Amino acid sequence: MRDHRTVTSDDSLRSLLDRALAEPIEHEPYATLDAFWRRHIERARASPLPFDRAVIAGLFADTVGQAFVGGYRSAMQRLFVTLSVDDAASFCVTEVGGAHPRAIATTLESASDDRVLSGEKSWISLADGPVDLLVVARDGALPDGRPRLRVVHIDSVREGVAITPMELETIVPDVLHGSIRFDRVRVADSEVLEGDGYARYVKPFRTLEDIHVFAALLGYLLAIARRSRWPSDAIMRLSGAIATFRALAIEPPDSPSVHVALAGALVTARATFDAIEPHWESVEPTQRDGWRRDRALLSIAKRAREARAARALEALGFATAADR
Repeated sequence: MRDHRTVTSDDSLRSLLDRALAEPIEHEPYATLDAFWRRHIERARASPLPFDRAVIAGLFADTVGQAFVGGYRSAMQRLFVTLSVDDAASFCVTEVGGAHPRAIATTLESASDDRVLSGEKSWISLADGPVDLLVVARDGALPDGRPRLRVVHIDSVREGVAITPMELETIVPDVLHGSIRFDRVRVADSEVLEGDGYARYVKPFRTLEDIHVFAALLGYLLAIARRSRWPSDAIMRLSGAIATFRALAIEPPDSPSVHVALAGALVTARATFDAIEPHWESVEPTQRDGWRRDRALLSIAKRAREARAARALEALGFATAADR
């Protein structure tokens, strides 16, 4: 399978920008999130890069929630390269105590010829249908006493898996979240992914999720800007931001240099969102009000992003604002 960090002529930025800026983008309301995703698969299947599929999802999304799901799923496909555009997958990390390694209480234990997964996750996305589950679990301990974490890949309809949907959120209400419980779920050795669950999967995903979700939101806004005939300055800002995030998307997500550049890109993207705010008056009320409600999504995990940038600056020998 081709490494997603390798870019060929078929994956060119120009090709993506041509699609975003020049090709027709119909506005098609969808009755359900699933209906949107089925249509998205048809549009995006030919695009090799998950980043490009995230932008395409945003371009044709009718809501911020649809764009978010496009970005989230694309980030999952970037991290877990065995997932395809057809696969709905949810990363099950967070527990009552958080997502830090020591907060992970879900266990993976030996049982006869295979393993059993037991525990509970307090927060998962895409809780409203059959999905692939990538579950972070404790698999004993390392020599220094820290938990050894693994990622298990199973399906949500397996015996012993129980998902409890949450009430609709106040933001992106069309995206259903929930909690999930694993009651001695049988797991084959082949379903346990190689590598450290935290370093290889959890930490990189935070970076990849930011890149791909913002990409989808930028695509969503660019489509609205085109349909509503916003000034050319807005078009240039949004397409420029897409190009910046795409450059970061194909780089290693654990690089301090990438983290510093991503922090700058996020600052610029938020400034762009502020700059285009007056243009929303030309957009039909449902989409305008939806954006103003759902924009709060961008502030989730703000402290984690700031901490990531501070660690990256320190690793590269720069002083942070807190040090001055």
